[in-house]
Amino acid sequence: SMLVAVNPVAIILGKLFAITLTGVIQIISWLGSLGLSFVIGNYGVKAINPDSTMEIIEMFKMLRELTEGMFSPMNCILAAVLIILGMLLYCSLAGIGGAMASKAEDLSSANMMFTLVLVVSFLATIYGGGMDGTANPIMDWIPFTAVMVTPANALLGNIPVWQMLATIGIILVTTVVITVIAGRVYKDLVFYRGDALKPNAIINILKKKK
Repeated sequence: SMLVAVNPVAIILGKLFAITLTGVIQIISWLGSLGLSFVIGNYGVKAINPDSTMEIIEMFKMLRELTEGMFSPMNCILAAVLIILGMLLYCSLAGIGGAMASKAEDLSSANMMFTLVLVVSFLATIYGGGMDGTANPIMDWIPFTAVMVTPANALLGNIPVWQMLATIGIILVTTVVITVIAGRVYKDLVFYRGDALKPNAIINILKKKK
């Protein structure tokens, strides 16, 4: 009944937006609580002892001096957009595995592609210099590594705005394509009951449905 009334892609998007929004709210809650705690603690200590030289207060003072004028509002906004789109991208990839699994216990095996892409992208970021600020520029153009590298480059102003916007466009297009594929898989396998199919079997089914 749902497939008759609602487009499969819309069903997948509804799930992706809900999961991504939940993740964004969690991250904002954690970071907001952490930042607010430090601010309140800093002002509380200064109110009691203005000449306090606590290590954590001195560390934040030094950090504020080092980063003064570094983070522009535009770069911060674009970095936040990239992080949110990155979550949506990987959730859409996990959506294919979810569409392939007919039972909850099959999710781990069905999401092997998601795990593989995530691990390979993470290792490529580490060994490609992404952790020390010398990442290969091509990583900013590959959507699965861009979501790990480009937000930091955006905050630091290492890449121009037009490149950030182009990367955002690439991630958006990739997410839409993956979501459409997930919708087709969901529709074609909605009545399937059995062991999780292998990727090549899924590809063959999609080819036959054209």
